[in-house]
Amino acid sequence: EEEEEEAAAAAEEHALFERGVRNKFVVQAHDVGTVQEVRVWHDGHGSASDWHLASVEVQPASTGQPQLFPCDEWLTDKEPERVLRPASATLRSGGPGATAGGTGAPEAVASGMQTYRLHVHTSDVAHAGTDATVHVTLRGTAGEIGPRELTSSTSGNRKLFERGQDDVFEFTDADVGELQELTVEHDGSGLGSAWHLAEIVLRCLQKKKEYRFVYHDWLQTKQAGPAEQPARVTLGAREAEREVRYKISLYTSREEDAGGDGKLLVYVTGQDEEGQEIQERVTLHDLSASDFAAGAAAELERDLYRMDMPTRLDIAWAEGASHPWLLDHAVLHRIDTGEDYYFWCGQWLGSNTEAGQQRQLVLGAQDVETYEVSVHTSDLKHAGTDAPVHITLRGENGLGTRAMALMDEGRRPSRLSRKKVFERGSTETFTVRAQPVSPIASVCIETDGSDGWHLRQVDVRPTSQPGVLYTFPCRRWLDKDREDNVFSRELACRDPDTGLPYRIAIHTGNEGGTHANVFVNVFGRDVSGAEVSEYVSLSDAPPDSFAADAVYTYETKLLDLLEPTAVVVGHDGTGSKPRWFLDKVELTDLRSNEVYTFLCSEWIGKGGEGDVTQRRLELTDVQAYSISCTTSDLPHAGTDGKVSMVLCGDTVQSNRIRLHSATSGRKVLQRGQLDTFSVEGHMVGDITHVRVTNEDGAPWHLQEVRVDTYFEGRSLRRTLVFPCQAFIPDNTHGGARERVLQADPFVPYILTIRTMDQPGAATDAKVFLHVMGFSWTGQERGSSNVFPGIGRFEQGGTDQFRIHLEDIAFPTRLEIGHDGSGSGAEWGVEEVVLLNDFTKEEFVFSCNAWVNKSRDRLFVDLAAEPIASVTLVGDTLHAGRAVLFFPWTATLRPESLPVLDAIAEFLQQRADIAHVVVCGHCNHTGQAKARLLRQLMAARADAAAAYLVQAGVDDARLVCSGNGSSGTDGLGADHACVSFHVPALQSPEFV
Repeated sequence: EEEEEEAAAAAEEHALFERGVRNKFVVQAHDVGTVQEVRVWHDGHGSASDWHLASVEVQPASTGQPQLFPCDEWLTDKEPERVLRPASATLRSGGPGATAGGTGAPEAVASGMQTYRLHVHTSDVAHAGTDATVHVTLRGTAGEIGPRELTSSTSGNRKLFERGQDDVFEFTDADVGELQELTVEHDGSGLGSAWHLAEIVLRCLQKKKEYRFVYHDWLQTKQAGPAEQPARVTLGAREAEREVRYKISLYTSREEDAGGDGKLLVYVTGQDEEGQEIQERVTLHDLSASDFAAGAAAELERDLYRMDMPTRLDIAWAEGASHPWLLDHAVLHRIDTGEDYYFWCGQWLGSNTEAGQQRQLVLGAQDVETYEVSVHTSDLKHAGTDAPVHITLRGENGLGTRAMALMDEGRRPSRLSRKKVFERGSTETFTVRAQPVSPIASVCIETDGSDGWHLRQVDVRPTSQPGVLYTFPCRRWLDKDREDNVFSRELACRDPDTGLPYRIAIHTGNEGGTHANVFVNVFGRDVSGAEVSEYVSLSDAPPDSFAADAVYTYETKLLDLLEPTAVVVGHDGTGSKPRWFLDKVELTDLRSNEVYTFLCSEWIGKGGEGDVTQRRLELTDVQAYSISCTTSDLPHAGTDGKVSMVLCGDTVQSNRIRLHSATSGRKVLQRGQLDTFSVEGHMVGDITHVRVTNEDGAPWHLQEVRVDTYFEGRSLRRTLVFPCQAFIPDNTHGGARERVLQADPFVPYILTIRTMDQPGAATDAKVFLHVMGFSWTGQERGSSNVFPGIGRFEQGGTDQFRIHLEDIAFPTRLEIGHDGSGSGAEWGVEEVVLLNDFTKEEFVFSCNAWVNKSRDRLFVDLAAEPIASVTLVGDTLHAGRAVLFFPWTATLRPESLPVLDAIAEFLQQRADIAHVVVCGHCNHTGQAKARLLRQLMAARADAAAAYLVQAGVDDARLVCSGNGSSGTDGLGADHACVSFHVPALQSPEFV
């Protein structure tokens, strides 16, 4: 008996503190009241003294209420002791080694305990099962239990966690309150540790409540071998009655090679019943590659927790795909209500595409529109195509449908169609379904570039809107080898029978014409300021329309194009001699007769100079120039080469100007010859230098170049001289065929000095003259000259000199005197006259004064016409003199300031004049653009009004207008001024 008792004691001692064992002891001790802490230690004896303590539970017999003291720590030789404190809001039991399995009796559990039944669903996908050991941990509002190993299933399955299997586990443990989350993990053991978990359904049997924990993804993707860390995921609890069942359908595009083969991950974002935003993660691993084939629909059903209305999808690859996927659209069908939610895409998903790894779809309108799309192919040679065609509809806000393939009746792309579509001169109608777009502002139509296509027009009819038709004219090539080399075009919705009338004039240079098919693409802005373009094909032009020196005109309607800004001109390179020398293009607005000029003077065509089949020409202000070239009178100075010139300003330069036909009509650029060329070029402002090029032929010895720039029509001009005195090309300097010539800044004048016809008026002293004035742009300048007096400046005599004044276009003041040398120091000066030898404009300075030792110099201002009293004639103020400006500027000339002072004084005296319209003018008979003239006239009106305000006129009385005259109106010497009107209060001008 003693031996049996010793053996039983030994067995009991051996079972203490073993892995996963729960030991219960009954002890007697002093009553300490509520237990605040428990100290646990061991003595370190034995071969395996280290101990992992999960928890200690103390239950006084007097109260029967257990207290839990969590530990979850090792007690080792070095740290054999732990002090445990109670979990105030945490109840933890079922620590490591605790198991779940077998059956339980819910009605027999003690108070504070709960029986849990777990249904663990392994996914039905390849290799979804696991051989690893699985643990679960439950957390709720009252505490936490676990990790608890899932060991034996009540469902009777021989092996746990196999593919497509449902394993049931049941255990009794502490009640954790309202269940919040569950952590499931495995230790990575076994040959196939990776586990694809679908979901876990947990039932609390006493509470009769069910929770779902949905995952549908992998835990520990390693397929074989030990794992360093167990795979673990924490899932939120979901009340089963709040699950909403959806059928998710993903439609792959019907385009060839659209199918993908990756594993998808979808995040569904939406709103719950209270309108709060929520998100649900859905994995699609249980779909096969065939579900994502071209034209296929991948479908599966999922419960989405509390998802009352889906609003957005985020789709990405959960696993890398070897082939990108073209998703057409997705549909979420709510099972209980029958509602459908559409998500449109039409984009690629995959690492080898521009879309990247992820594509976000935003829910549009819930309705779906059916469209009839009619495609009209042009009746031109080679206009048809075998390439697949896609179309995208866009609304006014820029948002639109996905790119939709145009199919035949058998739902095959055009390339695979049994019926030939998009043939020359044909019209096909296709039916497509997409999200509603209303109104349709534009369509994008494109091919894959495999075959060229000339599209005439696209018509779109929404079937839900009878009688509504959207028309999209094209009349262009979609061809990577023709026109502008693109096979995708954005077409605006327009009525082809309406538009703004324009005349297009194509000027071919005398260097060479073309028989190729020419086109013009006009760019500009519409009434809203948005950039628009209109393509015009001139392939139907008569023969020789673009021959050398020819001008071909064509009238058409350019839709919505209010102000052209640029043109692209080119040809298709056909014909025996396609290379073409384009001089310029002119667009005339037939409503206003305003002319828009686009200068070129370049070759268009493959081979030789330029080597391009089209050129973009920007709208610039055009200036009339007269270019005179003086060839030196030296042996072999002339040339037969092609000479061109570029005029350069401070920041801009003109187009290349070809010098091939002089105004004399004779052979040009010959020895000792002066040749003058009347040309048009870009307005460059002040010309600082010119670039002269002798493109081929014999060297040319150029003496000088003179450029006359005409302002305000041809009423004013500025002349600049560019000396050269060298060969072009100069073989002594590397043979460069281009030479840069700097402008000579000095302006030649004929100076006339008249001496008084009075005794003693002559002088033999050295006379000096200092001229002050302004440049062409209104900058103050000064220049001095000295003249010997011996034999000159006799009584009553007139002396003339040729002088050069540095950059003075408008002399306004003189300083004249002498040095007092000689026997006759006194000098009576009657008048000084300066004649600009270039412009022939004369400037008179009346002196009638003496220069002597006491007064050795005179300051004389430019003689000005007297200002008559300001009068009001009709509705116009007259001051007897015009208000003048410097050419092409809004800078007032000094002689105009007294005129404005007189007008200001008049207005201050006439308080009864409530308003005065200050109207800007400029004289112009050349090719300047109305836009430039309007800007200049408005700026001149503003400048005159600003001066009047400074002179004391109330700003509220002045109304500025830039709608003055731009022609000859007799308002001044150069017809560049402002006028002043007193309108009736209800006159159109005042209003």
